[in-house]
Amino acid sequence: MRNNAIRYGFGPERVIFRSLDIGVHEFQSDLGRTKEALSLAAHEAVRRDRVETIILGCTAQYGFYKELQKELGIPVLDVAIAALKYSEFLIEIGQVTSWYHSKALSYATPPLDELSNLDVTTADNGNEHKD
Repeated sequence: MRNNAIRYGFGPERVIFRSLDIGVHEFQSDLGRTKEALSLAAHEAVRRDRVETIILGCTAQYGFYKELQKELGIPVLDVAIAALKYSEFLIEIGQVTSWYHSKALSYATPPLDELSNLDVTTADNGNEHKD
């Protein structure tokens, strides 16, 4: 993840990762411990590294951003909410503009009988595509 952030143009001195040393399954099982660990790590990042934004990098950390943001006075991004909002954006922009993934020169949609064997449903949003 660090390399991706640097590749996207953030200097190495601006990309800081902190581990909470809490297993993924433990995040929601002991909320007090998780909240305390997030708060300590975030406060240290602000004080020591002078960060201006915190990104909670695990979807198991869902729900902690509001309180942290209030405590710290800086944006705290929750990746679960960000992913959901991005998905909503993609759906809406497709509906508003009729933009869709072109399949003119690439992969065709699998035949419907093949999809039904996989118990997969399809949604076309009203767009008619020529495969």
